[in-house]
Amino acid sequence: MGQRWLVRVASHRRHGGGHVARCAVLASALADAGADVVVQLDPDAPEAVAILARHGLRSTEDAVTGPIQGVVLDGYELMGTEAATLARRAPLVVIDDFLDPPGCATLAINGAVHLDGDRIGDLPALLGPRYALVDPCYAALPSRDRTARVVNILVTMGRIDPDNLTSACLDLLDAVGFDARITVVASAEMVRRAGLDTRVRQPHSLVIDAPDMVPLLGETDFVVGAGGVSLMERMAAGIPSMTFSLIDNQRMFVAGAAGLGATVDGGDSVGPECAGLLREILADGQARAAMAAAARQAVDGRGAARVASHLIGLAAETRDPDRHTMQGLEA
Repeated sequence: MGQRWLVRVASHRRHGGGHVARCAVLASALADAGADVVVQLDPDAPEAVAILARHGLRSTEDAVTGPIQGVVLDGYELMGTEAATLARRAPLVVIDDFLDPPGCATLAINGAVHLDGDRIGDLPALLGPRYALVDPCYAALPSRDRTARVVNILVTMGRIDPDNLTSACLDLLDAVGFDARITVVASAEMVRRAGLDTRVRQPHSLVIDAPDMVPLLGETDFVVGAGGVSLMERMAAGIPSMTFSLIDNQRMFVAGAAGLGATVDGGDSVGPECAGLLREILADGQARAAMAAAARQAVDGRGAARVASHLIGLAAETRDPDRHTMQGLEA
C-alpha cells in the first residue's frame, strides 16, 4: 500500500494564493509518485477547493484522522501549535519562506532563486530553484520570440494586493505610454476595492479570479507583477517581467531573480525610476530575450517532482531506518 501524506495549507481568503498553488503542485507530484494524498484546508475556502479539484486532489476542512506517513505544512500561522501537533504524528516537512522553520520539523523546503544548500542551521533542507514548486505546465509552454514587439502585457499583483499596486502599475503603464493591450488579473475583492471594473476598458481586459494562469501567460509578452510563486511561474514560462515585492519575504527573492537577469526589480512600490526602467526594457527585444532565457534556466518546472521523490524516500527511511535513499537529489 502506498504512503499516506497529509498536506495542511493556509487557504483562508486573507492569505495569498501562493500557498495553495504550490501545495497543489506538490500534492499532485506526490500522487504521481504513488502516494495517497489528502489536503486539509481552512474553513470556507471555495477557491482552494476548486484549484485542488482541477488537479484531481481530495480536500477537506476537517482534521484528518488515521495513520499518515508524512505531513507537508504551508502557512505562516500554522507553524506554532499546529506544527507541533502534526509533528507528533509523522515526519513534518515545512514549506518555509523565512528560513526560520519550527524546531519540530524534519525537513524544510524553500525554492527561492537566491538560495542554495541543504541545511537551515541543523535542519535538513531543500533550497533553491531546483526545488521550486511550480506547475510543470508553465515550463511546457512553447518558447516564443521575445525579441518581437510587445503586444500583450499582463498585470497581476496576487489575490490580496494590500497596497493597491495594481492601480499604481496601471498609472505606470499610462506614464510610459507604450501601445499594448493590457490584461489585468485581480481578485473580486481587489476589483471592488480599487474600482478596476470601471478603470479597465477596451481594448484592455479584466480577468477576475482567474481559474488558470497558464493560458493567460501563454498569450503574454511581458508581465508587470508580484514576487513569490507567481514570479516562479512566469520564470518557468520564460516570460520577461518587472517584479514588485508585496511583502517583506519577497525582497531577497526578487533581488535574487533580478541578479540572475530573470526579471527587472521594481522595488516595494512604483517609484519615479520605474517608468524609465520599464520603458527601456519594453523597447529592448534582445534584453527581454536574455531575460526569458535566464528565467527558464533557473526554474525548469521539475522542482515538485524532485521534492516529491525526496519525501517518498524520507517516509520510507522513517519506516525502515536501514534504508537510505537520496532520490530527491537526482536529476
